[in-house]
Amino acid sequence: MTIGERLKFWRKKQGLSGAALGARLGVSQASVASWETSARQIMPDNLVALYYMGLNLNWLLVGEGEMYVDATGKTEADVVNQLREIEARLRALEERRETPTAIEVDHWRR
Repeated sequence: MTIGERLKFWRKKQGLSGAALGARLGVSQASVASWETSARQIMPDNLVALYYMGLNLNWLLVGEGEMYVDATGKTEADVVNQLREIEARLRALEERRETPTAIEVDHWRR
């Protein structure tokens, strides 16, 4: 399952349309659709917002762990640190050629 497919699966589990999710994130329905089809990458600020909506970024980006996370008490710095850890894991997987395609994650750096 791709990142986009996982996002769409989670969105539907939440009972949200693409337009409703876009409205919550301050983006268009077209942006959500482009993420779900993997035509565009999800920007870091949107990843942070999804995390605060209860989406486990490790599950979304790597496909590991539970789909949901409790974001209570987490700061934006906590989320950024989690993204950096996931980025390092993705790079290690790519180096061992354990992913079918390279995933560009440089834009997640702050």
